[in-house]
Amino acid sequence: MYAIPRFSVTNPVLVNLITVILLVTGLLIVFLLPRELFPMVSTDFVFVTTIYPRASADEMEKTITVLLEEELSDVRGVKTMRSTTVEGRSIILLEVDTKVSSTLKVQRDAENEVDKVIPDLPIEAEKPVVTEFVFDFPVITVSLSGAVNEHELKRVADNVKDRLKAVRGVSDVTIGGERDEEIWVEIDPRRLYGYGLTLEEVRRAVQVGGLDLAAGLARTAGEEFIIRTKELYSNPQDIKRVVLKAENKGGRVCVADIADVRDTFEEASNIGRLNGDRCINLEVKQRPGGDSVQIVREVREALASIEKDLPYGVMARQSMDLSFMVRERLDLLASNGIQGLFLCLLLLRLFLNGRMALLTAAGIPFAMMGAFVMMYFTGISLNMISMFGLMIVLGMLVDDGIVVAENVHRYRSMGFDPVTAAIKGTGEVFWSVIGSVTTTIASFMPIFFMTGIMGKFCQSIPLVVTFALVASVIEAMICLPTHLAVFGDPVNWDKVDHWGAPIRKAVADSGIRSPMARYPVVVRPLVLLGRMLAFGIWSLVYTVMHAFTRLMRIAQWCGNHFDACWISPNQWFPSFLSRYVSFMVLCLRHRLAFMVVSLSLLVSFSVYASMRMKFELFKNDDFVFFMINLEMPESTRLEQTEKAIELVEEHLLGLPKNYIEAVVTRVGFIEDASTGQMKYGSGKAQIVVDLTESAVRPGISGKDIMDLSRKNFPEIPGMMSIEFQEDRGGPPVGSALTFRIMAEDYPTILKISEEVQSYLRTVPGLKDIKDDFEWGKEEFRIDVDERRAADLGISVAEVAREVRNAFAGGLATTFTRGEEEVEIHVKFTEGYRSSPENIRIMKFRNDKGEMVPFDSFARVDYGRSFSSIQRWNQKRTVTVTADVDGVYITSREINQMMQDRYGNVSKDHAGVLFDYGGEEEDSQESMAALGRAFALAMLINYGIIATIFNSVMQPFVVMSVIPLSLVGVLIGLLVHNEPLGFMGLLGVVALVGIVVNNSILLVDFTNQARKRGMNRWRSILWASRSRVRPIILTSATTVAGLFPMLFGLSGTSSFLVPLAISLVYGLTFSTILTLVVIPVLMSLLDEIKLYSGVRLLREEYDESLLNQDFKSHPVRTGAVD
Repeated sequence: MYAIPRFSVTNPVLVNLITVILLVTGLLIVFLLPRELFPMVSTDFVFVTTIYPRASADEMEKTITVLLEEELSDVRGVKTMRSTTVEGRSIILLEVDTKVSSTLKVQRDAENEVDKVIPDLPIEAEKPVVTEFVFDFPVITVSLSGAVNEHELKRVADNVKDRLKAVRGVSDVTIGGERDEEIWVEIDPRRLYGYGLTLEEVRRAVQVGGLDLAAGLARTAGEEFIIRTKELYSNPQDIKRVVLKAENKGGRVCVADIADVRDTFEEASNIGRLNGDRCINLEVKQRPGGDSVQIVREVREALASIEKDLPYGVMARQSMDLSFMVRERLDLLASNGIQGLFLCLLLLRLFLNGRMALLTAAGIPFAMMGAFVMMYFTGISLNMISMFGLMIVLGMLVDDGIVVAENVHRYRSMGFDPVTAAIKGTGEVFWSVIGSVTTTIASFMPIFFMTGIMGKFCQSIPLVVTFALVASVIEAMICLPTHLAVFGDPVNWDKVDHWGAPIRKAVADSGIRSPMARYPVVVRPLVLLGRMLAFGIWSLVYTVMHAFTRLMRIAQWCGNHFDACWISPNQWFPSFLSRYVSFMVLCLRHRLAFMVVSLSLLVSFSVYASMRMKFELFKNDDFVFFMINLEMPESTRLEQTEKAIELVEEHLLGLPKNYIEAVVTRVGFIEDASTGQMKYGSGKAQIVVDLTESAVRPGISGKDIMDLSRKNFPEIPGMMSIEFQEDRGGPPVGSALTFRIMAEDYPTILKISEEVQSYLRTVPGLKDIKDDFEWGKEEFRIDVDERRAADLGISVAEVAREVRNAFAGGLATTFTRGEEEVEIHVKFTEGYRSSPENIRIMKFRNDKGEMVPFDSFARVDYGRSFSSIQRWNQKRTVTVTADVDGVYITSREINQMMQDRYGNVSKDHAGVLFDYGGEEEDSQESMAALGRAFALAMLINYGIIATIFNSVMQPFVVMSVIPLSLVGVLIGLLVHNEPLGFMGLLGVVALVGIVVNNSILLVDFTNQARKRGMNRWRSILWASRSRVRPIILTSATTVAGLFPMLFGLSGTSSFLVPLAISLVYGLTFSTILTLVVIPVLMSLLDEIKLYSGVRLLREEYDESLLNQDFKSHPVRTGAVD
């Protein structure tokens, strides 16, 4: 294919113009790409959340969760259904099957099924809300605290929230640690019953007094008026005047006679703290596709303005700044990329002259800018994953240019002029380059079609790689031949036009001085203006093009001096080439023995490596924050939990100042870092330890700090469990071991759970062993004698409602104060609410209007409630979890041990089921997806190679390097003591297309040589000799691009290191063997053809030809050396 390089070489202005436009466009667009730590992906989870205030977990399960699960089981496309039921809240999680194309359809079907259940739910329950679960982590947290009352601090927080939501790119601002305002009508039960009233009657009276109702329309002759009752309440004191009862003697009983009205806040369900002080936390979340760094910058600017308006004594402090993590990681990748580029340039210079090295390396920025342009138009952000895709492809971007430049250089050394050499050298390798790039893209693209959250998480890698490789092919086939033809020779400055020459030529050719008499006088000014505008555009284009030309001339001059200060390839490469050819002659003579020994060594290495290899789905020691989850008895009051937490905060704040950025505490709930699930309760607390930038603590990883915080951890009286969780840095996965025990009988489940945990505590290397079963608070259970109650005319429903009003509070109505809706609740006074024993003094009105004491028809039992009830596929479940220390044991090993030990336990326990989840479940899904991607990549590559060579057998020779690269991967992981995980296997899939590129070049040149008349041995040796330099160079530059990431020359991210190991060691190992194994396999394939009856000249297989001088063999084209 010579037409494309011929066109480009004969049109240098057009080619240079395309180059400049793409470079300038890419530079402009790179600043428009949004930056974030990880890509935002949908999770394929649908939540169904139902609120039933103050209902116990057991009641919630019976009246809400079970009913919803029965209907939701009919929704198609649901893989698993799990639920968590706690006091006042039911959360059902539907995991959408990966085969379903749209999560939105499952969400709509779930909404339809939920609507069927609503009539059967308790009246007090809120309508279930169906939403898709999205990971929208806050980019920064703002904490407000100060010596002001809670009303004032809440007002300030609401104002700050509104102003922060106005910042561009902010999707939402959520407030934590804030309580809504409420009015409590606290009733003295003795006075209440003294007047013959009940709580429900008081609640209804307060409700009616606060109604704001439209009573209809009144019409006059020409107008209409709305009749509306006036809202009674404008402040809490108005409630005291509500009439409850009229006495026979004309007196009235008002709310003030039996109750105190208190302006207060709702009972706290959670408390926020920062660095040991109470605060209100505002979590700022970004819009999808937003720029985390830019959003945080603008939030900080807004806060600088807000702080000026804060009341005296109120402080706004910032923590959990995600933007610094984004900047740090992206700067790290950019630094590694620059170092990799520099290493690539040095390697190019080692094998090529300075000018060709610079011209070839110039393809890297061209391809990068092309990738940035495509990323912008496809909505891909700059994040850890997409940037690592660019890191993977960095060294490969010059592979095409190396093949082209080396072949052009070969033609130039044979005496061809620059233009002819550029056309012939490029055209000769055109299809080989296209085939190599196609196989590489084909190997990456199956990753794009991987299902599940892992596939979505890594989806941008194949796209970014494809964008960059396509741009690199365009540069190698169109731009590079032109630059080699024009700038490939040493520069002679005496012949270079001066800066003003293009401008003067443009002025001379612009036609401005042409006579204008032929134009009417009226239009001459327009003609002149048009010509001036055309001249301006023309001058600008010529200026830019001349600047580009001058830049390329400078590159030529740098290449000349680069040659002078660096060892020339001619000083060492011929000697290396001679030794390589001699070694190849030796291998070809003893080809069978060579293959037997090679295969034996490879198999031995593989078996040894696989026996010592450990598996861990994700490994990340360099996290930027970690969590400490603490749990106290469920009956612990929120304030007591907060006081216990102060000891932990003091311990953490005592660590070195350059380790800890902030300590953020949330009392009242725990968010699981592995699964994202929430656990609520007054005895629960979570401390998030925000670490400083790694530059501030060189050599100290996040794991080191977490281990240090474990030491001398304070003893906390009453603490039930303490768990450390690190931020894994990758997509969310479960614990290393997740063992589910499913049945309807809790005693049986708990017995098995205790046995499992006892066994796990004997296994070295396991930590944070626990189950998710929790007993709740002590219960006072009302046992109503229904027959006796019926005889007395008492409704059981009325009893339940009255008791709820007394202790939890009954919502009477709301009224508007400013912009807030304030709820009014009726309940007993604090002194009576604090003791459930006071339920015995309650009285209830029967159907005859009489007051009946509680003890007349009911009694109180004592018991224990459930804190939470977990269900898995409509069965009660207790889940045992544990994490591993990868030094001693891996998740795969402990899961296998559990399957061996408990695989047949279900036979001994009827109705009990076991299941595995967490990292093991994710591992199996990920491995299956990767396996499919690997098989598809192999199949596609075979098809492409077979099409290129028009052969059925030669693709097997080419693809034989793939198992060779796998051996290198195993060796690399062992050398670096890294477990085999998802990212490492992802590198293996990527290797499929990369490692076959060199083999394609080798086999293609062998075929070309045979078409020119070379015999069997000559063609193999000539192809090996001709391609050794580009094969070494293409592999070395790819390795050099990843070298800084692998060895952390400017820091590293342990999350991505396994992928770098796979690519570097796999490619290095396969390249070394490719130069020897592929030629030997080609000779063996020839023998197979010979003995299978394929007609070839018998003398071409004479081994004595190997003894002849290789260089003395004539070649018809003359283009051998």
